[in-house]
Amino acid sequence: MKRLFTLFAACAAFSAFAQPTLTSSWAPTVGTTVHITAYDGSAGLSEGASGANVTWDLSTYDTLASQDVRFITPSSAPGGANFGTATDCAEGLSTNNNNTYTFSRLNGNIYQLVGVSQPASTYILNYSPAQDILHFPTTYNSSFVNNSSASGTFSVNGYSGTTVRHVLDSTIADGYGTLITRAGTFTNVLRLYVSQHIVDTQMVAGQIAVTTYYYKTYNWMSPAHPGTGLATISHMETTQSGFTQSRDGGNYSKISPAGIDDISMAGIEGLAILPQPAGDNATIILQNTQAASQIAVTVYDLSGREVQSLIQTLTAGENHLPVNTTALSNGLYTVMLRSGEHATALKLSVAH
Repeated sequence: MKRLFTLFAACAAFSAFAQPTLTSSWAPTVGTTVHITAYDGSAGLSEGASGANVTWDLSTYDTLASQDVRFITPSSAPGGANFGTATDCAEGLSTNNNNTYTFSRLNGNIYQLVGVSQPASTYILNYSPAQDILHFPTTYNSSFVNNSSASGTFSVNGYSGTTVRHVLDSTIADGYGTLITRAGTFTNVLRLYVSQHIVDTQMVAGQIAVTTYYYKTYNWMSPAHPGTGLATISHMETTQSGFTQSRDGGNYSKISPAGIDDISMAGIEGLAILPQPAGDNATIILQNTQAASQIAVTVYDLSGREVQSLIQTLTAGENHLPVNTTALSNGLYTVMLRSGEHATALKLSVAH
C-alpha cells in the first residue's frame, strides 16, 4: 500500500509540473505578426474534451479566408488618442481597407481590452471599466468572472449613431495538453473556456435596436508562443428583433515574433538577409526547391508600421531578392516573407 501511494504521489507531482502556466510575459509585443486562417464552421466544429493531458486535433477542418494581424504602438494607430491607457494595438489587416484596431493593456497582472477603432466607419468603442481578457498567472483550473461596459459612436453609409455595450463573461482554464493544427503540433498548451453574454443597444435616427450575443469560446494558448491564441473555436448565438441565429466559427494561427525566423516556408531553404547591417541595399538569399512562384516581401519598423512592400518572383534554385534600404532610417526592421498561407520573418539592421 505504501508503494502504491508513493507511485501516485510521484505521478501527481509530474502532472503538476507538466501543466502550462501563462504569466504576464505572454502579453503581446510590438512587431509580432499573426497570420490567422478561419475554419469553415458550416458543418459544425467540435472543441474536444476538457481535462489533463488531452490531445486536440483541429487539423482536419476545412478553412476559409486568411487575415494578418500585427501588433503596433497604440499611438501610431488611427483613433489611438482615444485609448491613452493602451499598451498595445492589434491591427487587423483587411483586403478592403476596412482595418480594425483593437487596443489592450497590461494592467499589473491583468490583461484587458480597452477599446476598438474602425476608421472606415468612424467606429469608436471605449470600454469603461476595461474588459478583463486574462488574469496572470493562469494555469489549469484557474478562473475569473468579468463584468464590463463600453460605449461609442459610428457613422456608416450616411447614418450616424451610438452604441452601448454590456458584457458579462466567465473564464476557466479547463484543459491542457497537445494541440494539432495545420500550423503544426504544439505541446504544453493550455485551453481556456470563455462563456460570454453581450447586449448591444444601438440608436440611429431616433430608433433603438438591441442585439444579444451569447458565445461559448475555446482558446488554446501556450507560454512558448506569447501574444496570441494558437487556435479558437466558438459556438455563437445572436438574437435581434426576436430572430435567433446560431453558428460555429474559429481559426488557427501562425505566429511570427519580430526578428525571429520560426515559421517555415514550404520549399524554402537557406534563408538569410545580407549584409548585416545594411547600407543602401540588402539582399534576401534563399534556395527554392519547388517550381517558380511569387512571394510577398514586406518591411516593418519597430512600431509595426509598414515601410516597404513588393512582390517578387521566385525561380527554382538559388534566388537573390533585393531590398532597397536607402530611404530607411538607421535601426532594426522586420522583413516578412509570405507565400500563400506560409510566412517567415527575418531581422534586418540598417546603418548608413
